[in-house]
Amino acid sequence: MTKADAFQKGTNIRKAIRLQGKYVRLYLLAELELCLQMVDAATTMQSNQEKLLAIDVLIEEFPAFTVEEFHLLFRDVMKGRWQLYNRLKLAELMQCAREWEGQRAEQILEQQHRPGYDPHRRHSADTSKRKHLALTPADLIEIERIQTKQG
Repeated sequence: MTKADAFQKGTNIRKAIRLQGKYVRLYLLAELELCLQMVDAATTMQSNQEKLLAIDVLIEEFPAFTVEEFHLLFRDVMKGRWQLYNRLKLAELMQCAREWEGQRAEQILEQQHRPGYDPHRRHSADTSKRKHLALTPADLIEIERIQTKQG
């Protein structure tokens, strides 16, 4: 799953919490647990209360994220995408999520608002844009002749 798919086709975290709050929190907690096990950091979250608080704060601070984006975020933390300096606590997770959100805005949202962007074309700039319509006097006479002939 790509970032774009996770953002566009994923389930918004607020909606998921509203519909199946307990299960979504458990899923995110399991993802966080796996992340903490995989990251080689001496200072990490230890208690379940601290982990649950981290999940609640992430949900509260990033309500536009989807469940799938949280999954990809934790995967990127496990892969070592960010320098954590031997520490993985809430502050580091928040910084990773902020960078993720910034990159998402840069790569996905801004791309949708570029002039000439067409999501259904492979290359939106492959057609040349006409600068102006250049008609000669002969063209205008020909157009008038055709219009009077039809009318």
